[in-house]
Amino acid sequence: MILLAESDLRKNIQNAEVLLIGDVRDVLYSRAETVVALPNLFHGVGVCGEDDPITTGEGIVVRGRAAKTSPDPDAGVKVDYLTSSKGLYSPFLIGWNAEPSFTTQFSCESGISLTQVYQAIFQDIRERKLRQDHKYVFVEMLASFKPEDIFDRALQCPVDRGHVLTTSTEHFARFFKTRIIYHDLINRSASLDTLVPLCVVGMAYLCDKPVKVVAGLNERVFYPPPLSAKPALPDAPSDHAGNQILSHSHALGWRSEQLPENRLCGLDELLEYHPDYLVHLDDWSVMRSATVKIYLAKEIRFNIGETAQVI
Repeated sequence: MILLAESDLRKNIQNAEVLLIGDVRDVLYSRAETVVALPNLFHGVGVCGEDDPITTGEGIVVRGRAAKTSPDPDAGVKVDYLTSSKGLYSPFLIGWNAEPSFTTQFSCESGISLTQVYQAIFQDIRERKLRQDHKYVFVEMLASFKPEDIFDRALQCPVDRGHVLTTSTEHFARFFKTRIIYHDLINRSASLDTLVPLCVVGMAYLCDKPVKVVAGLNERVFYPPPLSAKPALPDAPSDHAGNQILSHSHALGWRSEQLPENRLCGLDELLEYHPDYLVHLDDWSVMRSATVKIYLAKEIRFNIGETAQVI
């Protein structure tokens, strides 16, 4: 049982302004030939680059700051860090502007998978009767991970051509680097006993029963995690909570060598340091503790002029 403790619930649940640009399927099927200029966003997760689609790689927006990593052999470890999302272009990104609906903290010595965190958030929302049938949450987390528990990946090949399924067994290794943070720390002979702080930005969908969704929202944002990325370990975390949770999460990470010694940094302080990593974080990654800000929304606006109700 995961307990979400110290919850600070706002009396008036604010509805996040959510904007969906493009379609994740264009990235998945390496056909992302068109990019759209990003507006200023407070949070966002997707892919981005310059105004040339060939530059599109993993991207993230955290508290107004943006980061991107190019789709090449340095993907995930060479991070461009920007003061805003303005000036970036994307074939797919979901972003939002809002104050959090509530904030919560937890810790667990044995670890909690990313999927389990999302599942606990939905359970917390329902138990507090905030929105009984709410199906989507948007989150910002500052979480601590053991290096061996981070299962990440990043595009290392452009997705503007080819028209093949990048996550298929046949093509996965060509398009994605995996276990980026873990292998980088090993290559640097860094301690694997030190917890790694990751700032996670993501969105999750609870698919425990059928629900009408306008404009193909789920297909544009979520996709099953590739089996090729899942750890082949006997004690690997369970997948997708019985397929009830679909999520899409990216993360910034920092090595301990550039951070203050003997104390933890809050997220605002961490964001003053250039991040060492930018990755897509898979659902079976396991964290030891986290502070989570949760955002709720009633509708999502599409850059093509549609609006989808998400309750």
